[in-house]
Amino acid sequence: MVEWYYVEGKTPHTLDGNSVYLKKGAIDGIVQGRFADCDIAVRSNIGIKRKKNQDSFGISPEGRSLVVPDGMGGYEDGESAAELASQSVARPMNPGEKYDLVARLLGADEKIKSQFKGAGAAIGAVHINERGVLFPYHVGDVRLYVFDENKKLRYITIDHSLVAKKLEDGSIKDEASFRDRNVILRAIGALVRDEDIDEYILTIPNFTDNGRLKGRAELFVESVPLKSGWRWMIADDGLHDFVNQRYIIDSFQRYEKAEDIVNNLVDMANNEEIKAPDNITIAVGIYSPTEEVEEETGEINTIG
Repeated sequence: MVEWYYVEGKTPHTLDGNSVYLKKGAIDGIVQGRFADCDIAVRSNIGIKRKKNQDSFGISPEGRSLVVPDGMGGYEDGESAAELASQSVARPMNPGEKYDLVARLLGADEKIKSQFKGAGAAIGAVHINERGVLFPYHVGDVRLYVFDENKKLRYITIDHSLVAKKLEDGSIKDEASFRDRNVILRAIGALVRDEDIDEYILTIPNFTDNGRLKGRAELFVESVPLKSGWRWMIADDGLHDFVNQRYIIDSFQRYEKAEDIVNNLVDMANNEEIKAPDNITIAVGIYSPTEEVEEETGEINTIG
């Protein structure tokens, strides 16, 4: 049984059995509880300058998958696309149904395309299995991180964005000075399925101000075997575009509880210096299994 509780005054939410997702219209929504052998906290905050929150989050009915969508495509369509992605992940299972996170994300893609012209959502998602292996999924610029026992912040994903592409090809040297940092090249709601390749790989149209580019997006990223005490985070650009990474590392080092880390990072984005020009959504989990699980090996990149 997955147990969730909401922080008073941080609404609205919908709870259906073990599922939870953030409803459209939330100014400041937060949920805390146990998730896949982790103590987690997820918070979505409108920020200082935006009039609507186009972010969302959703937690699956089997309590092992979590998604953070960052909507795009105008205020109304953007927040609707984000909510739809969260609903798809959180939808209760039918009798005999086996939970499939990727199938649900692909289903959200089809629904967004049919209901909202030009809308979509960048997404970051995790599935953690019974052996403590974290499977990260992402499209766009929602980032996934792991903080290990050596107090190193490990960056699991590479943004599907114009700035990331230009950094990779050497066109620019510094992300902070690039004007179009918010241009993403891939999003749920703009995916084209390639039936000839593995189901976790998607061929999608990439649009930039220079015209149409074609490329492949890997929805699934390399798995990460967790160890007791490790923390993981999903964060959208409302955090990582405006809060320096050294402050993110400091928050992980300073606080022991997931809710304290999340609240500190949201407060940092909303402080007088930054004044949160975008919505901020952050999920943090601390892996603390109650039973021993078999360890597996894996490699991920370290930053800082």
